[in-house]
Amino acid sequence: MKYARPGQLLKDHLLGVADKTALRLPPQWKEVGYYAGLWHDLGKILQQWQNYLLDGGRRVPHSPHGAMLARSLTKRPLAVPSLTFVIAGHHGGLRDKQHLEGDDFTERAKDWEAAKDEAVAEIAGFLPVELPEFNFQGRRRKERQELAIRMLFGCLVDADRIDAAGIAPSDSNGASLISTLSTCFNPRHSDGTLAELRREFAADCMAKAALPRGLFRLTGPTGVGKTMASLQFAIAHCQANTDLEGILYVGPLKSVIDQTWKVYCKALNVPVLAHYSDFQPSEEEAADYKLTTERWDKPVICTSGVQFYESLFARSPAKCRKLSHLMRRCILIDEAQTIPLEYARPILDVLRSLVDDWGCSVLLMSATQPSFRNIDKEFDRQCIDIISDAKCEYFFEQTRRVNYKVSFDNWQWPNLIDCIASNKQSLTIVNTTKLSKEGFLSLSDNIDGNWFHLSARMVPAHRQQVLEEILRRLDPSNPQSCHVISTQVVEAGIDLDFPLVLRQMAPLDSIIQASGRCNRENKLPWQNAVVQIFNLDGANYPSSDYRARSNITQEVLKTHDLNSDLLDMIALYYSKCYDALSGDKYEIQSLRRNLKFEQVEEKFKIIEDTHQFSAFVPWGKGMELMDQLLLSESLSESQWRSLQPYTINLPIKWEPLAEKHACGLTIWPLSFYSKDFGASEMLQASVI
Repeated sequence: MKYARPGQLLKDHLLGVADKTALRLPPQWKEVGYYAGLWHDLGKILQQWQNYLLDGGRRVPHSPHGAMLARSLTKRPLAVPSLTFVIAGHHGGLRDKQHLEGDDFTERAKDWEAAKDEAVAEIAGFLPVELPEFNFQGRRRKERQELAIRMLFGCLVDADRIDAAGIAPSDSNGASLISTLSTCFNPRHSDGTLAELRREFAADCMAKAALPRGLFRLTGPTGVGKTMASLQFAIAHCQANTDLEGILYVGPLKSVIDQTWKVYCKALNVPVLAHYSDFQPSEEEAADYKLTTERWDKPVICTSGVQFYESLFARSPAKCRKLSHLMRRCILIDEAQTIPLEYARPILDVLRSLVDDWGCSVLLMSATQPSFRNIDKEFDRQCIDIISDAKCEYFFEQTRRVNYKVSFDNWQWPNLIDCIASNKQSLTIVNTTKLSKEGFLSLSDNIDGNWFHLSARMVPAHRQQVLEEILRRLDPSNPQSCHVISTQVVEAGIDLDFPLVLRQMAPLDSIIQASGRCNRENKLPWQNAVVQIFNLDGANYPSSDYRARSNITQEVLKTHDLNSDLLDMIALYYSKCYDALSGDKYEIQSLRRNLKFEQVEEKFKIIEDTHQFSAFVPWGKGMELMDQLLLSESLSESQWRSLQPYTINLPIKWEPLAEKHACGLTIWPLSFYSKDFGASEMLQASVI
């Protein structure tokens, strides 16, 4: 008898993985999944691998054999079948087509024919009448096949691991759980005009929920209740389309995701999985958390754009595994304008494929809804607008809360001092940490009152502490002096409400997000709630793309009025952005068409980390945490998670100032951490 591992017969494992892989796939591709599972460990049937299992020693390859079997059965000259990619990579990851055609791969698959002959004698139906394959037609067939290979890969990896672990699939529960869900729509304002608008907006969303699966857009102003209305839509949409098995919320920032997750937990009667870097599961949930975030096998999930998009273009087993439970979901993409412009074309293509081939619906939500007409006309044509253009104009007009003022002159700090000096409360947002620090020193020296600084140079726990103090001072029952200068970290997911917001010239969507921090609760007449847009003399920008979009914004602002032409401005802005940018800066689509999985993963990076390093700062309670962790030889996953509230990314040129410890921890010294600004390359006279 041959074994897959101690205690499990190889035949049982191959048949088990075949059934489990097929289970997740749509009916037309179940045979592809079945044979991926049946052949994935073919090499284990050889005696040399069985000897390795018994005696150990040098590792013996086993995945190339089934991959070579698939390659031998193709009827298309020079073609590499989908099964070859998936089987060959189920441990090490998807490889480029050229690798699977090379002599080294052929050598590693030696004796595959002997393995096949033995398996045919042992397992009934081991060879199909014809090699199963994804046979897409039309102009996008190569891109659709590329995604299909990833989806099949995710299903095989998941099936292999749960079968090896003896975990029974629970895939039939998703749709039945969704069918029991409901929400109680409870607007934040229980009466008044805003509450009525939110009810009307939610009702308009529900009116479209019974439509068949597809691509949808939901456009509405900040504060109109998109979070709850979209959740209600998703539940009703799943219940109307009973093949939908779950809901996936994709947020742009950790603060937004955390806020949405809390709303979902309160509104729904099922557990909601949170999957983003700072999330800390409870002690009771910690044991299962790693498995559920790897599998995404819960009916309702809140995750980040980084997790979602990078998984769609990944090649590693760990990242692709979650794709097995991505299909047949209603996917809610919040703040759709944050879809990275340099990757927009491949992302839109994959979203279309998820709808067309994998049983999903996709909803793009935003107050500044991008038009992708210049990037992907077919995507734009397929999108169904849940709120009509006329109704959008109505909602934006009814929720107008601010008075935009624009200056095209180059300001210096004294100009901001003149603008702020007579106000008790203000928020100033600039484009870089350098400017926020410089502005804090200049403005706080010249304007009386309590000044606060916020930026990504502060660890999350420090930012949260400062935010709590800011919110306390903004409390309308006891308003106190409060002036804040910040980077873009305050532009989404934080419920700040200032009477005056000053925003350095930026991309239009950032300006509109910044305006959401002004008169948020509609306590002032809109004419008295000012959002002042200004240029800063000699200012720098976080990236060349950010500068380009800021210049486009300035161009649009010179011909349109933000107070009366907002929706037209948004459409014009995105049109010009996509004229200036290709939407596929790194030619991902060409790499996908040529099945270059390794290069796709290498080039598709939502967060560019090559110029940064991650460091732990022993700030506040982080000091006690550090003392405990430095006693460990290495850190567990839960210990790394516990560090997140005290961890930041810093410029790589600062790395020589950090301290590296044997346990793997990189520590940023408190002597280079300011109570006002957070981390700095300059030695601080005062630290906390």
